[in-house]
Amino acid sequence: MKNPTHNLFLFLMRFTSANLLLGATLFSSFLFFLSTYWPVSASRLSPSRFESLFLVDRHGTLLREVLSSTDGRSRWIALEQVSPWMIASLLHIEDRNFYQHRGLEAFALLRAALQNAGSGHIISGGSTLTQQLARQIYRLPPQPFGKAVEMWLALRLERSFSKSKILEQYLNRAPFGNQCFGIAAASRLYFGKPAAHLTLAESAYLAGLPQAPSAYDPLLDPARARARQRRVLHALWRNG
Repeated sequence: MKNPTHNLFLFLMRFTSANLLLGATLFSSFLFFLSTYWPVSASRLSPSRFESLFLVDRHGTLLREVLSSTDGRSRWIALEQVSPWMIASLLHIEDRNFYQHRGLEAFALLRAALQNAGSGHIISGGSTLTQQLARQIYRLPPQPFGKAVEMWLALRLERSFSKSKILEQYLNRAPFGNQCFGIAAASRLYFGKPAAHLTLAESAYLAGLPQAPSAYDPLLDPARARARQRRVLHALWRNG
């Protein structure tokens, strides 16, 4: 028969270890929660870091466009200069609950994790627009560590800026293929018009591109781009 003192000692050791582990977990969670209040530097969101340089003559005629630091064409515009159809199309296909969540959507992340686990490779990211913006700004890698940092940055972005600011940033940074970044440049390239004048059909066409610009490239595979467009239109119709 074991010594009662020995049993008591083992119990106290296990109890202490469990409490230390619980305490460390709670303290780490508290520190993580506090870190989400660390504001994101406004300089990170500056358009000057992303826009192309436009060289014009004294009459305003464009002579040359110097590509941005991302080696792309980009022209920054305010959210008010974007067609409401484009905003609606983007939100319904990429982040329907954009105005309800605070940077992350737990259900979408869980669904993506289950889909990826079932397929054996990544087929879904479950990222919100805010997470995608964080990935664009900081150029994060797709590895698990990069995904964790992306989620942390998304929470910080939501605490630092309004939804309108986040949406404007995303629309001006999203990749649309063919060295084209941002809705203003995409609207000019594919439809030859300002983003404010995009129709419902044109908006649905462009809203489907950022998820996989090379796969849905309108210049190389217009049929696939149109199939993606129909999916966006169906999402709009399904949600009224």
